[in-house]
Amino acid sequence: MALKSWSHRAVAGLAAGMLGLGALAGCGAQPGVAAVVDGEVITQEELSAVAAQYNRGVALTGNAWQPSEADTLAIMLSNAYARAVLAGTGNAELIEAARPVTVGEFAQLVDEQITDAETAEALKAEMTNPVAIDVLLLWAPSVLMTAQQEGFVEAEFDESALDLAINPRYGSLDYTNITMVAPVYPWDLSPPVAESTTDVLGEIAQ
Repeated sequence: MALKSWSHRAVAGLAAGMLGLGALAGCGAQPGVAAVVDGEVITQEELSAVAAQYNRGVALTGNAWQPSEADTLAIMLSNAYARAVLAGTGNAELIEAARPVTVGEFAQLVDEQITDAETAEALKAEMTNPVAIDVLLLWAPSVLMTAQQEGFVEAEFDESALDLAINPRYGSLDYTNITMVAPVYPWDLSPPVAESTTDVLGEIAQ
């Protein structure tokens, strides 16, 4: 059985837009900063730690995809965007549904949905960082998609929902596909290439 999750493709089309904010002057000038989200700094060290654990979690599900730090950052920022939009609705049920799960709740979810005991135990032992768990589950964008489908939230992309600055090395967030679009430098005439949109979680081998 697969751990309940939502692929990048499943949430594509949530909002037709790109957070092409690049980097604010402060973010670009601060060494070691990956992004600033509503004033909260995500350091490159934090991003590296989350990405490493996320990679191990993906591998444990049997998925051969090896997400990059840019992939990880794209999901972190997309989770933040979805929660910001949902918070704007004032709907307590939607806000609660999209909140990050705790480590304990993740362990319970694994026990309920992963039938292979060895895989379940390995996932619970490995996934100890709540942010990495949040990235692995990709929960908030799915809640936002449901809210949009049911008319609680406008489908249009709302760039004003989130005050976001991204380190130029990661490019811009394409929320439609939950990817980072690589920056294009003056000496690089090739078109920007988005990161992989491979499913976040693969099927667990029966």
